[in-house]
This record gives sequence, C-alpha cells and structure tokens, in this order.
Amino acid sequence: NTASSALCIIEVGVLGGTGVLNGQVRAYAMIPVGGGGCNGADLAEPFGVLDLADVQGFVSAFVSGDLGADLAPPAGVLDLADLQAFVEAFVAGCP
Repeated sequence: NTASSALCIIEVGVLGGTGVLNGQVRAYAMIPVGGGGCNGADLAEPFGVLDLADVQGFVSAFVSGDLGADLAPPAGVLDLADLQAFVEAFVAGCP
C-alpha cells in the first residue's frame, strides 16, 4: 500500500512530501524525467529553447487557472510568486 500527499515545492518543478510504504512513513521528491524543458519556464516545444511559445503557454495556463503555471509556493495557488518564478527562470535561460 502506498498513500502520499505533496507537501511542498522543493524547487521549480520538484514536489516533496510524505507517503506510507509497507506501513512506514517515507519522504519523497517527485522529479520530472526526460522529455521536458531545460527549466521551469520551458513549457512548450521546442524544448531546450525559451521563446514566445513558452510565454504564451505560461500566460494561458495562469489565466485559465491551470496548475501547470504553479511554479512557486504556496502549492495549489496561482499568484504573483508564480509569475516571478517564471520570469526568473526565463531570464536565466537554458544551460
């Protein structure tokens, strides 16, 4: 049996929390693997390049209340912290 809940955002795109596995409480981090963007602002194809498609993707998600735009704490709330996290990631660029 596994029961879990996300409790925090460790960094942009990484959720942390606790869960029960085989009767014991465990901590976890959910880290995206493969196929994604270079950072939290890389939301649209082509991945690995920050461009207008990423800006449009973020704005569209944010305005529609899609939690794909939830890039900063508090989790589950879309606010100016998410906008700031997007802008900082976008300005930082892809490695």
